[in-house]
Amino acid sequence: MDKFLDSVKLMARTGQFFAKSDGHYDATEERFLKGFTYSLGILADLKNEERKDVRNVLNEDSEFDELINDTQQLLEQYDDEKERQRMLEAFDQFIRVTIGADGKIEREEAKHYKEWRRRMGLPENRH
Repeated sequence: MDKFLDSVKLMARTGQFFAKSDGHYDATEERFLKGFTYSLGILADLKNEERKDVRNVLNEDSEFDELINDTQQLLEQYDDEKERQRMLEAFDQFIRVTIGADGKIEREEAKHYKEWRRRMGLPENRH
């Protein structure tokens, strides 16, 4: 599987984890993630089967440590440090948008986000 498809699927899994991390999967968060997977499938010109695979990721539950490991493995696939950094920044921004999609950031979401940033080696001072 190529890096792009791996990245999109992991991003959807990560968003789904963070959207559910406060114990409430808000309809706004769900719409946002479904819209993300739909639009990326079209923009990236994914084949129908690949689009289904990406959308199906939203039906799976992921563990936090699993996402951390998968993200680290994905980043290792990029040879260039600037590419790794851009990918990490894209994930970071995507998480922030996902947890803010319902108009509020709950304590559990913020806790997981802070821990995700720490484990990815990002500075703590981001809100």
